[in-house]
Amino acid sequence: MLPKVKKEIVESTTQSITSDKTEFVRQKIQEIKVDNPILFTILNTIAERQDWSAKEKNCYILGAVQFYMFLSMQDECDQMQKDYPI
Repeated sequence: MLPKVKKEIVESTTQSITSDKTEFVRQKIQEIKVDNPILFTILNTIAERQDWSAKEKNCYILGAVQFYMFLSMQDECDQMQKDYPI
């Protein structure tokens, strides 16, 4: 089951992306490459499409990376709360 993403995760992630978008997204794509190779293959396929503009490809990839980050960060947060309840 996918985690329910909380507002705080979205705000934190969005802030991280805005501060240094290019490097942050590059790091997350490398993380996806290691942790989720099938998703990375899909993103790579999108990046190589000839029928989309660079802007379309970048927007799609950024959106996919953001959603991956929202879900993975919320999952990590939920797991920490489960392991170490307050």
